[in-house]
Amino acid sequence: MTKKKPTKKRGKPGPSPMLTPELSLKIKELVLQGFNYTQIRAKLKIKEDTWNGWNYRDVNDFSSNLDKWKRIRMLKASEQTLHEIAEMDPHVIAMGPFGPIIDKKTKKPYIKISTSILKIKKDTAEYLTETLASDTYNKKTKVEHDISDPLTQLFRKISDKK
Repeated sequence: MTKKKPTKKRGKPGPSPMLTPELSLKIKELVLQGFNYTQIRAKLKIKEDTWNGWNYRDVNDFSSNLDKWKRIRMLKASEQTLHEIAEMDPHVIAMGPFGPIIDKKTKKPYIKISTSILKIKKDTAEYLTETLASDTYNKKTKVEHDISDPLTQLFRKISDKK
């Protein structure tokens, strides 16, 4: 005969907190600061079931707001990374097989320009100019079709038959 494990006695479920605009604002601030959902729930003393219920039922656009706030946080991090790359100094210490190459007269290491850093900076600058000033620097070109072209007319006839 096997013994049954005693079941945990659960207390009466308390009232779940309402998702008020103030609470939503606190959650937004914590998401934008980089806290994950478990940390946010712990800080604000929100039960996991309550959080999941808000998310599942999309109470006050909760799940869509969480996604939007995460995107804002990621965009800010991306902008910071792009700024750091744009400000990166391409001058680095020249390295030999046994460490930095030292100038014998000045006793200081030689400085060279890193081509890999320059390539990263160039690619970043191209991306930023193409996206931020797309009307001037965009590589995409519009292709205009001549509707009277016989090949276009043939394709239209074939697609109309289907």
